[in-house]
Amino acid sequence: MTGVQTCALPILHELFHTAVPAFSYWTPRTREILAWLESIGAHRGQVKMAVTLDAGPNLHLLVPRHDEAFWMDRIEQHFPGTNVLVDRQGSGARVLFRRESPA
Repeated sequence: MTGVQTCALPILHELFHTAVPAFSYWTPRTREILAWLESIGAHRGQVKMAVTLDAGPNLHLLVPRHDEAFWMDRIEQHFPGTNVLVDRQGSGARVLFRRESPA
């Protein structure tokens, strides 16, 4: 992760945890995986990975394609039964249809 990611991830979500009343959309599994990633050096750039979260408890691990099988095996080994969705870079947005402008 870059310095910005290292800094932004905990600070942004800490706002939710320190709000009054405090709230969180992270699950125990979210916290468990984040702690594991920290323990293996993901936050210090010691592994080729970036970590981000969506607007829920879901972690997104961005890894080079050639490391995909390695990470899938590690996740399954450390967190059996965890749902993993594999996604790849696409071609980007495209126009599906155009509407005529009213005259």
